[in-house]
Amino acid sequence: MSNLIFFQEEMFYVAQNLINFKETKDDVKAGADLQYTNQLINCISLDPKYIQNGWDLNMRLRMEYPEIDDIQNIINRMPSDNARVPNPKEIIVEILKMDCWGIVAHVLIKHGKIKEIKDYIETDFLEELTQDDMVYDIDRLVQDGIINSRCLGEIPEFGALIQRANEAMIPVFALTKEDMGTVGNVYESMEEKRKMFDEIYDTIVKAIMRLI
Repeated sequence: MSNLIFFQEEMFYVAQNLINFKETKDDVKAGADLQYTNQLINCISLDPKYIQNGWDLNMRLRMEYPEIDDIQNIINRMPSDNARVPNPKEIIVEILKMDCWGIVAHVLIKHGKIKEIKDYIETDFLEELTQDDMVYDIDRLVQDGIINSRCLGEIPEFGALIQRANEAMIPVFALTKEDMGTVGNVYESMEEKRKMFDEIYDTIVKAIMRLI
């Protein structure tokens, strides 16, 4: 687990360095958003009167950084055995922390760092995890053509589908034509993307089920 925490911190450090270098206007904006989000997290932790400010910020960030919704969708599908109901302050603080990771992901993607991350996972990070017996043997899955690396799948940004899924409170792959609320070429495009997500998710689930 300590290796995973180190990896997360390392990715945050890489993104922060890119932001500090300020190569583009996007970097400057991302840096300002990260700083303000962290400041607001501290304010909310000290005084709950800032909770609404947190929700307002979250709404803006989700519109400007689509990676946040991607991360949220992944988290929503993860099983949780935590029966305790968090209070309103804890909820918005955790959401804003997730927003920070969405901003980090946005910066890393913009600078082409995702391939570097994947390469790192398949080499140095894998070696570290192997030493602690935290790695599944994927050779059989590769031989069967289910996956070709430890990257189980890459989920692209599906634009309006995310909003429709959130409104219907169901996963993207379960959306119906009625849920999408569109017709013609727009519907066909959305349906094509929905099927694409379904196939990606199906591959990920099959790989996980085979591993466990």
